[in-house]
Amino acid sequence: MRVSRIQAQVIQSWDILSTLTLADYLAFRDRLGRASRLQSRQCRLLELAMGNKNAEMIQPFTHLPEVASELTQALAHPSLYDEASNLLARCRFTIRGSVLGRDFARPYERQASVEAA
Repeated sequence: MRVSRIQAQVIQSWDILSTLTLADYLAFRDRLGRASRLQSRQCRLLELAMGNKNAEMIQPFTHLPEVASELTQALAHPSLYDEASNLLARCRFTIRGSVLGRDFARPYERQASVEAA
């Protein structure tokens, strides 16, 4: 229930942003510099947490060693999928060991045991 409410908040914030006119956006766009989604540390962290495990996403940050290190650590941590799979296993659903002990830096592969749970 809590997650669905949080998701509703996030979606609602996009609704509010969509009311910006081009003139409104251009009023502050210059303060963003050359930034884009591809250059956003936070966006990359979110993508990794959601399971987009792609080491190449770290390449644009090699000139920022602290950011590259943070992203490399996030790459090796469990994604939301992995955490959900681990929770299912703790709740005594049958989840294959190859799912629970996998290399978190690699993309997940569909597993019937997770889907069945």
